Amino acid sequence: FVERLKQQRLYDHSIVILTADHGELIGEDGRWGHSYHMFPEVVEVPLFVHVPTGRKGPGPDTGAVAYSTDITPTVYDLLGYRLEARGPLAGRSL
Repeated sequence: FVERLKQQRLYDHSIVILTADHGELIGEDGRWGHSYHMFPEVVEVPLFVHVPTGRKGPGPDTGAVAYSTDITPTVYDLLGYRLEARGPLAGRSL
């Protein structure tokens, strides 16, 4: 997908987000699954965000803790929109 964007010269102008909804225990310390455990392998998931080249404004805090609820406000922010504040559970722009 990314290679195709690059071939079409769209990558530098694109927002690309890759993440997951949860991790998975696949035998670490004899544990399996994802429904009943709160271990780092389950709650820490990858989040990769590519923003368009030349975007103005502050960059992301790459050391900050991010939550899946932060993705939507981040996309809105990247598109130039502001979400109405709905409390801490609604997420924040990264």
